[in-house]
Amino acid sequence: MPTLGRDRSGAVAVVTAASPGLGTTEAVVSDPGPGDSVGRGPPWRWWGALGRELPSRAVRTDTVMFDVGGVVIVTPFEMAARLEHHRGWAAGTLGLFGPFDPDRDPDWRLLCAGELDEDGYWQRQAERLAPMLGIDGDDPTLRLIEILFAPEHGEIVRPEVRGCISALHAAGIRTAVLSNHLHRFHQPHLLERLLARFDPIIDLSYAQVRKPDPRAFEAALVRLGSPDPAAVIHVDDQPAHVAGAEKAGLRAVSFDPTDPAASFAAVLEAAGA
Repeated sequence: MPTLGRDRSGAVAVVTAASPGLGTTEAVVSDPGPGDSVGRGPPWRWWGALGRELPSRAVRTDTVMFDVGGVVIVTPFEMAARLEHHRGWAAGTLGLFGPFDPDRDPDWRLLCAGELDEDGYWQRQAERLAPMLGIDGDDPTLRLIEILFAPEHGEIVRPEVRGCISALHAAGIRTAVLSNHLHRFHQPHLLERLLARFDPIIDLSYAQVRKPDPRAFEAALVRLGSPDPAAVIHVDDQPAHVAGAEKAGLRAVSFDPTDPAASFAAVLEAAGA
């Protein structure tokens, strides 16, 4: 079992960038150092499209590469509901709905339509909620995520993920992570026992190029040892990231956070595990 933040020789695993013009692509190795902070119909309906046709498994699956936020761990929207309950607020007080009620979340619809990126979405929410939640400082988005994922709001790892990983490993399929925000928004040491089941862990928190840019996936393939892209499946809850993976030649599964059990079943089906 790999140790988080170390390669098999015990040396720190850091840079994996290989594509021209791509900034540093880092595997998560430790807590951040000093100075660091941690179309199918309406596009926002795409999360329900788990049954859409995937490319044929002509190539045996070598690796399933998971996003973290929303897939391995619950979404900020689920944590928002817990925060509301914890503080005795009415459901929906925070106005964070995302895929759980897109009709009530116009910014989420913009994100799904490609008119707003993920960082822009969360920046808007942090600014909107700053008075209510007392958000201040230089990085309001990070502060919002810290408030939502406070330990008192409960377990954040999806219970289904462990069984999915075990089934993939039993089938001889490697599991890896490709995340845009692992180090920036979360504290990897709190997830160390779970993340130890992924190898490699590729974090793009401070890279110049991130998902959905196909170059991010191309760099990840190099870190995986340059397998046939069709032998790699990327699992993500963002439609744009699914499309970016497919553009880079990978297979992809669209993860529906409103139905995790069906989503993990779709992963196993796509992988042939």
